[in-house]
Amino acid sequence: MPEKPEAEKMLYDILSRVSEQRRKYKQEPLYRMQIYPRTFSLGTKDKSYTTCHIDRQDYTDHTESVDPSVIFSPWDIQRSKKKAPGGKVLEDYTYLMKPLTPGPLLAAVRGKQLAFGAGHHMVTCNMGLEAHWVSLPRNDFDEIISTCQPGPSDNKAKARKMRSFVIPDRFRVENSGSKDRTCNIFVAFINESHVWALVDHSRLVRFRVLSSDLQWSWNDFIPATAKTGRWHSLWTFYPCGPDWITERIDAELLLQSWRHLILKSHGFGEHTTHDYLYLSAIFPGAPAFFVCANEAIWARFSSGIATYMARYRTDTYRALCCGAANSLNCWDFNYTASTNYYSTEVFVFRRDIARVPRDLFNTYSKEGLLDESHVIGNPLIIGQADEDYDEPFEVTTLDFKKVRVIRRGKYYTIIRAQVPEDDTKWGRWRDLPEQEFKDMTTKGKTTTIGTAEFREVLDNKVDFQVVLSIKGKAGRPKKVLFSCFSFSLSYLIALVLGSHWEAWGPQEAP
Repeated sequence: MPEKPEAEKMLYDILSRVSEQRRKYKQEPLYRMQIYPRTFSLGTKDKSYTTCHIDRQDYTDHTESVDPSVIFSPWDIQRSKKKAPGGKVLEDYTYLMKPLTPGPLLAAVRGKQLAFGAGHHMVTCNMGLEAHWVSLPRNDFDEIISTCQPGPSDNKAKARKMRSFVIPDRFRVENSGSKDRTCNIFVAFINESHVWALVDHSRLVRFRVLSSDLQWSWNDFIPATAKTGRWHSLWTFYPCGPDWITERIDAELLLQSWRHLILKSHGFGEHTTHDYLYLSAIFPGAPAFFVCANEAIWARFSSGIATYMARYRTDTYRALCCGAANSLNCWDFNYTASTNYYSTEVFVFRRDIARVPRDLFNTYSKEGLLDESHVIGNPLIIGQADEDYDEPFEVTTLDFKKVRVIRRGKYYTIIRAQVPEDDTKWGRWRDLPEQEFKDMTTKGKTTTIGTAEFREVLDNKVDFQVVLSIKGKAGRPKKVLFSCFSFSLSYLIALVLGSHWEAWGPQEAP
């Protein structure tokens, strides 16, 4: 599931592309929104699922006029209304099935939620498992949406309605596999030369379109503490707390109140939660009261969140993990970003070995967290003093130490110490016996985490089994020294001609 790092990467790519267009065309690029209901999830008989929600209470039909000359796909017209099993209309998208007014492209991130819009319409997304915004040249986009086919559902009637766009063969990377490629585009912001499209292989993405007679502007993205106004309305449908980068003071105040209440998530997901708790030397299964009751642990936990989140808006992170693949193919897998993300942004989550910095390793060691006989929260018991016992715990002067990551139940950590019994004063600790797991780099084309790990581009990742199966010519080809041979032959000819010239040339008079 996309978290804060992936959201910040998408935001950076969007703003960078807009800035590039400004420089190239010497004017503000204008985009218009278009939705594609033919790709929306249908849900099941037992469970309804709505991909797109609309909020048009501040929008009237005459704001954007209908152009009869523009004809939309019958597949989209057919699904322009979301209906309940009984026939009741739950969402009506027909007011969006017309050429919408273009406007400057706007984007902002709050926590792990991204708002994206232009003109009179703004989209906020719940990204699900693997939704992401894809950058495409306009010509490539038009070619892709020109052909669609039934989706992968076993129910043929359902598959016929829930369609996928066909990715042309020319976008398939050599040796990446032979299966047909498709993509599900739900909404796009379209410019004369460029397009941003919301794509999700699993169709679990959900998004809301917030429409207004008043066009959206950058002023609407200024964080406001008031619970009213356009800024607040952007984030209410998929609730999230203050952002640790743009609303740090509010986030810190809420964190203090959480100390007495419950944990709120501000851009954290499984990956970032595990890695931040590792950096704080806290066991992931510890109860909240344990963290709040210990002043030293609380200080360590609360003081580093803003710094940790801010790393995802640094020039270093953007240079290493953001941007597109160095290719004209918009569906190419970005090997550089994938490798850099794993190397620099994944510390323990689904990783077999952690490179623990010196100070952090010594903190773990001094608190007994690497000692299997120690109980977390108890005073560290130092062994019987004798002449062979120099240090009560291991410390290092190296820049880092490699420590094997273990999985305790569903938690990834380097902590070996035991957890207290459930009836402790701190509350219930969650822990299970150690389980085997595989490093995420062994997952092949399975989507994991990272700025490059999305299904549509993973399909273009080179399949090394295919590469290894390619048979070449046996042996090493002979080396033919043409240059040496030609040099020797020319030298021989020169000698022969030279001797003949001396024999046949003019003689001096006696």
